[in-house]
Amino acid sequence: MAVLGIIGSGKATAKIVTAGLDDRRALIDEDKDDFWFIVAYDGKPSASLSAALKWLAAKKTYYELVVPTRSKIDDDIVSDAAKVYKAADIYADVVKRLEDEEGDDKTLLVLYQEDDEAQDDAVRLALARSIDTLDLGNALEPFEVEEGTAEPEEEEAEPDDEDETPPAKTPASKRAAGTVPPPPAKGKPGRPRKVVEPVEIDEPTPVLPGPEEELEEAPEAPKRRTRAAKAPETAETIVASHQDQLADSIVDKFFARLAAALVAASSD
Repeated sequence: MAVLGIIGSGKATAKIVTAGLDDRRALIDEDKDDFWFIVAYDGKPSASLSAALKWLAAKKTYYELVVPTRSKIDDDIVSDAAKVYKAADIYADVVKRLEDEEGDDKTLLVLYQEDDEAQDDAVRLALARSIDTLDLGNALEPFEVEEGTAEPEEEEAEPDDEDETPPAKTPASKRAAGTVPPPPAKGKPGRPRKVVEPVEIDEPTPVLPGPEEELEEAPEAPKRRTRAAKAPETAETIVASHQDQLADSIVDKFFARLAAALVAASSD
């Protein structure tokens, strides 16, 4: 018993797809073996997959479907299928069902579409399980895994002590990718205010005397005389002061005349 799986949604023409299926059927008929298909179907088939499904209906070939888990597909393709399965990854599920089938003749036909990760993963899985994997949209060209050569890791040269330079510092303004800077603070529109930082004044620390030292008494501040501190001069004080001055003047004049008379007498 030969079983064939069909996956993919490539853009191959109906003529190429039909020719590939005819060739594969002819090869199986030469061995006088029966065959059937299991197809990954998402309900929105490409033109190439539609051509393959029409071929199955025209040849009245037995086929089963694998549809997405949450799909609600209700069309002629589903109703004509012998069995319908649901799976999260319909391509990988087709490969696993091929692997579980008894018999040695297992083939995966791929309608190849570039940049289809699910399809590529299924192809790798089929090749790893030793399942023949052919490109149905390219004359049944077999697939093979590309062998990439890993480049040897370059050993980092140890820097000399003399030539060692410190790593450049990343500016603080650069963030790590992704951090959102915090939202700007909300404020009233207008000119920004300049914030003046307060100046710190160093206050002298008072020195306390030790147990044996005595505090020196600070000198008393000189007393400042004010007009209110002067004693008021009375009239009697003023008269007495003038009398003393008049008496001194009379005495001085008397002695001056007496001296002049004595000088005149002695000259006679």
